[in-house]
Amino acid sequence: MVEATADRGAVLGLDEVLVVPDVVTAAEQQRLREWALAQCAAGTLHQNPVDPTSRSTPFFAAADRGRSELTRGAGDGDVIWIPEATGPDQLPEEFWSVRSRVIDVLGLDLPDDPYKGSFLTCVGPGGDVHPHIDGRLPIDAEPMPLLRCNVLVQRPDAGGMPVIGGRLIDVPERGMWALHPTEVLHGATPVLGERERITLSFGFVVDPEPIWRRPLRHSPDVEAPVLDGLRSTLRAGAVAEDRMLILDSLLSRPRCTVGTVAADIGRAPRDVWQEAHQLLRMGVLRSDAPERVASAHRYTV
Repeated sequence: MVEATADRGAVLGLDEVLVVPDVVTAAEQQRLREWALAQCAAGTLHQNPVDPTSRSTPFFAAADRGRSELTRGAGDGDVIWIPEATGPDQLPEEFWSVRSRVIDVLGLDLPDDPYKGSFLTCVGPGGDVHPHIDGRLPIDAEPMPLLRCNVLVQRPDAGGMPVIGGRLIDVPERGMWALHPTEVLHGATPVLGERERITLSFGFVVDPEPIWRRPLRHSPDVEAPVLDGLRSTLRAGAVAEDRMLILDSLLSRPRCTVGTVAADIGRAPRDVWQEAHQLLRMGVLRSDAPERVASAHRYTV
């Protein structure tokens, strides 16, 4: 099992995915697998209307382990899909033990996602997860990013691996992958063979301000003449003036943060982040993010 970090403020960058092995014990895996397959056989899980082979429990709140806050209103609010009120009234104790361990491993100190909260999903053979980006959740009228930590309780015979930002992410059985589903396109490859893909999913609301303060720097693999050439190419192209102002600011500073650039040029941090994200994906910028867990793998997507 992985060891927990003492840093309760640890967060991922909005463009990062973290894969951590062994967040579930063998005994927990057996119990969760047996429970999930029994629910599938009894027909108590709800079919996702977009992914017909995907069946889910209701969305649960960590605070009282009942239905999540926004689903208790049976359709109130601007949410996309709410599983029916029927279904399992509670999840196994092992489910919540894994959630607590994930929080400790990542050093999270974030509020529960009041919409999807926590849930278990089974995807049958031939099923997949269609590529999509989740909507940011309005909290006090401010659209907030979400963090979702998914745990692979049962890996299918083949397939069923997450694809995030166009990148295939290999996750070991009993491992976890954490991402910001409101910021990156994500889905999964088709499940092949006879074994279901069984996952646990835990959601949290993210304050992006700490991420806006993370240092960005020019990649050491990109020399100054290349940066100058990129800026010239962008200026000569069909890049809108407001975007060019942000790009020019990011490319001309050897070290900066999203927050300082936004303040200097009078733009919203989320607008600066969108351009910084593309430069990070291109390898032009780097974001220094220390590994929080020795056995974890961090990806930029």
